[in-house]
Amino acid sequence: MTIVFLAVVLVICTTMSLLTQGKNADAAFLFPYLSEIVSIILYCCWCGSQVTNQSDGISFAIYSSDWTSSDVSYMKLISLQMLFTKDAMEMRLGGGVTTISLPVFVTIIKTAYTVFTILQRFED
Repeated sequence: MTIVFLAVVLVICTTMSLLTQGKNADAAFLFPYLSEIVSIILYCCWCGSQVTNQSDGISFAIYSSDWTSSDVSYMKLISLQMLFTKDAMEMRLGGGVTTISLPVFVTIIKTAYTVFTILQRFED
């Protein structure tokens, strides 16, 4: 997908690999690091999903207002605003390649775990 996606997967895989190979002293530093990386990614993806979900209702909310009893210039502004807000807003990553959302977070975690298990098989 994007370089950011691959970098996150690489960081998660590397940290998980170090956790499984390391000593208890390493785990004391690596586990909070891994938890924080996953939390940051989850928060960004959750916010992206919220932006998309909340922006879906903007056009309907404008339409539901009492705009029909207004003057013509206001009606034109309202119809123009509804035209601009008919598509949902999306937070994009990597130059517009990927939409930041919860399904992307799930894909990142699944990919990281898959790569981690493949690397563990090659290590054995």
